[in-house]
Amino acid sequence: MPEFVHGIDVSNYQPRDLSRIIEEHHPAHVVVRLFLPQERPPEAHSMAQINSARDNGCSVGAYVWAYGSLDPRQTVRDAVGLARRCELEPPVLWIDCETYVVRGKVDDPGPDANWLRAAAEECHVLGVLPAIYTGGWWWHQYMDNTTEFADLPLWTAHYDEIADLDQVTLFGGWERARGKQWSQRLPNGRELDRDVFLQEVCVARPTLETLDLANPGFRQQLEAWQQARLGNGEDPHNYASLRQHLLSIGAPDPGPVEFVGFRVQNWTRLSAGVNEPYESVRRRVG
Repeated sequence: MPEFVHGIDVSNYQPRDLSRIIEEHHPAHVVVRLFLPQERPPEAHSMAQINSARDNGCSVGAYVWAYGSLDPRQTVRDAVGLARRCELEPPVLWIDCETYVVRGKVDDPGPDANWLRAAAEECHVLGVLPAIYTGGWWWHQYMDNTTEFADLPLWTAHYDEIADLDQVTLFGGWERARGKQWSQRLPNGRELDRDVFLQEVCVARPTLETLDLANPGFRQQLEAWQQARLGNGEDPHNYASLRQHLLSIGAPDPGPVEFVGFRVQNWTRLSAGVNEPYESVRRRVG
């Protein structure tokens, strides 16, 4: 059984200085909301919380609200840019899929599949692993329980007051959750989201460079596999298939989470020998 990482997630409901909260509740991981330029409080609130969490010895993750009325690619660029100004490379970027309600009325219904697809693509362009935060009820109601995004990590809102990732109701084709928001409030009624995560979404992702150092020839193995996938008309961005292939040939395990650089290739070289125009290949595989 994997060891769970206990954490909290914070936003405008928590102060910029998280020291007291961390001292009281002892989270190992803190997920900070990355406020967009259109939101209040300002981005400085996110930056202060990131620095406070790090100063108190916590690993730091990040999430961004998915407003359906905003451009998905710009949303991702703004969020990642904010994180990087804090010298934070989050293990994943959690895309918060829910309905934005103001004074009891829906102000923004949240993203649809096209929005999420574009946001995920932009994450990959920037070298960030996209991930989904949502609740089963929302996914059923607003996304028709689509399974299209089941290959992305899931952090689910499941308020049963049980800090156990194995006790969740899954949906959307996901076979397991990598995060669970199990409580919204403390016993005294104060608001504080408490979570458990798998370690893999709480630590910095390996890079192509570090894997190549650990396994000389890894880069060549990767390119050969991707070129073969293209030649067979298969998706060269299926990380689970790459991992299975590497293990089958006796190569070291690159780990359960997609490494930084997996989707950054020299397309001209990879498409050499493929009976399909380069631009067609690039459009087809993203």
